[in-house]
Amino acid sequence: MIGTGILKGMAVTLRNFAGSYFDKDRLITVQYPEERSPLPENYRNFPFLIYDTEDAAAGLRCVACKICEKECPPQCIYIVKSE
Repeated sequence: MIGTGILKGMAVTLRNFAGSYFDKDRLITVQYPEERSPLPENYRNFPFLIYDTEDAAAGLRCVACKICEKECPPQCIYIVKSE
């Protein structure tokens, strides 16, 4: 039949739509800047610096996002953004 792909797609959509009402562990929409969903225990976010060339000083791609400054345990890194 010609419409079997459409029917299968609609069945998947209906199953997910109905399943979201009965299963409370399903993902819900979060208004991100105002609300944040909790991160799992095994979440790993480690900042690292990317180099474009072999010479580290010439190919540095730092955008001064200040993640290094926030994550430094002894708080000894200070970053000043240049214009």
